Amino acid sequence: MNYYEKNMENIKKYKSYLYDQIEKEAKSPLDNKLDEIKSIETRDGEKAIVIQHKAVEYRLNSMYRPTVEAQTWVKQFRFHNIHTVISMFGLGNGHFARAIIENMNESDVLLIYEPSFDIFLHALQNYDISDILESKRVSITVEGINDYEFHHNLENNINISNMKSQIVCLHPQYDKFFPESNAKFNKYIKDGVSHTRININTEVYFGQKYIDNIMRNIKYFHNSNSLYDLKEGIPTSLPAIVVAAGPSVDQNIEDLKRAKGKAVIFAVDRVLDYLLDSGLEPDFVLTIDPKKPVEYFTTREEINIPLIAYMEANNDILEHHHGRKIICTQSQYLNEIYTQTNHKPPYVPPSGSVATVAFTCCILLGFKRIILVGQDLAYHGTKSHAGGVEVYLGPGSDVYVEGIDGNQIRSRYDWKEYIKRYEDTIILFPDIEVIDAKAEGAKIKGSINMSLKDAVNQFCTESFDSTALMKDMNSTFNSKDCDIIGEYFESSVRSLKIIREKSAAAIGICNTLIKESKRINQKFTESDKKIKKLRKTNKYIEEQPIYSILNSYITAKSTKYLYDMYKFTDDIKEDSINTFDKSKSVYQAIVEVIDYTKPMLEKAIKEYKEDECSEK
Repeated sequence: MNYYEKNMENIKKYKSYLYDQIEKEAKSPLDNKLDEIKSIETRDGEKAIVIQHKAVEYRLNSMYRPTVEAQTWVKQFRFHNIHTVISMFGLGNGHFARAIIENMNESDVLLIYEPSFDIFLHALQNYDISDILESKRVSITVEGINDYEFHHNLENNINISNMKSQIVCLHPQYDKFFPESNAKFNKYIKDGVSHTRININTEVYFGQKYIDNIMRNIKYFHNSNSLYDLKEGIPTSLPAIVVAAGPSVDQNIEDLKRAKGKAVIFAVDRVLDYLLDSGLEPDFVLTIDPKKPVEYFTTREEINIPLIAYMEANNDILEHHHGRKIICTQSQYLNEIYTQTNHKPPYVPPSGSVATVAFTCCILLGFKRIILVGQDLAYHGTKSHAGGVEVYLGPGSDVYVEGIDGNQIRSRYDWKEYIKRYEDTIILFPDIEVIDAKAEGAKIKGSINMSLKDAVNQFCTESFDSTALMKDMNSTFNSKDCDIIGEYFESSVRSLKIIREKSAAAIGICNTLIKESKRINQKFTESDKKIKKLRKTNKYIEEQPIYSILNSYITAKSTKYLYDMYKFTDDIKEDSINTFDKSKSVYQAIVEVIDYTKPMLEKAIKEYKEDECSEK
């Protein structure tokens, strides 16, 4: 087996998405083409890559001792921290990446961004880099092949505890011949940090409200439907239309009315009253926001349109709504309810945008054509929403994004996140046709820009009745299921009690370790009994399903301690004191959150039992 065959076998086995994209894209014209790439033997018998670019020759490695060069280069970086995200621009022949891997901690991850498919292909053909390819701690992105993976992995790996301890490094020479790609690489990192900050702010803002709403919405499980119940009868041969609240809805309202009964219309909460006032009743309405005011849902007294909602959504809205409730989940805790009753969890990845959640719901339901209406994701003059509404978040919220005409237009930092969410989802589901029905606004890459009028004329050719669909649909859970759910909630109370006991004990251990850390020359190892006990406690807490709904509130209460949680210096004594002190504060936050949550859960269980399950 030659180098190429061995390397490709490892990519197929360990980097399957990269492999699939290579198979699809490698024959297409790619950017960053080079005049010549070759490998020459070095003085010590190894090989170095030499490239020619715009009549200039560059050596990517030392002509004497490439491995030693890489080992010297890597010394400029510090690997003292835990869970460090290392982003590297350029793979080359793997020498510099391998030097990083040899110095990484087990919890660290290396995200490599290779801007040139030509160099990557040359490395596959001329070097054995199978050790890099098979590493679970290493992700490789090749520009023009699997760009999605780089920013996706950044967002998945950067969090509140490691955001400030990232390492960003540059393969020697790469910035000289790929400056535009280097700028793109740095932008990805900046956007990844921005994404993390937004998530942290969201958790801090909504943390307590998540718990409040879940506990108050538990009573709706009895007679609810899972999102997947809709799959039985919903006509996915028709288009799905997702109506958001952007200004362009004003221009599309008449065509939306023409689509009624010939497409399945999903409306976000904010646009519901506008549609009803215009004489259009959507087939479904969605709400996800834990704090969304009822008046942003509807000012009407009686709403019976089927409501798709997270259990974390504002309880006031679910109380105000009188129709069928269709549940989707975003936490392990609620997923477990469906698993224990032998139903598929209706998991829909969380988002700050109800429209992107609606879009994902349509994909999960099996629609192959989805039309986006009102997804302007940019201002129309000063207008931000349909009906001439103007909502301005204040200084610092403005950003500029590419418009559908190719020009930069004024948008907001949160809308920019939603654009990326759409684009990433489109990449993951290439067989789904997404039509963006607006004349102006932000460009959503991968979608087809088409007027709603043309889309309705071309695709809305069949009829269906959503009222009949819901009328014949039984609730998800039968009486036996409801008993299982009741016991699950009871076990959650017991789980909270154990978590609290273990957290209180951990606080005592931290106090002891802080005192011991202050002693001269006191050192701790991974095998220390107290350290092992804390790790065991952490593992237990994180494995409990109910922890997934407590985590945001815990983060909100301990944000200042979680920043730099795993960032260390050369002062071992001071590092130990700081780490145990921060850990103690987090355990104290866990105790506080449990003391807040447990009485609410006990009350919710009582209400749940009082509301008898009907036989299904």
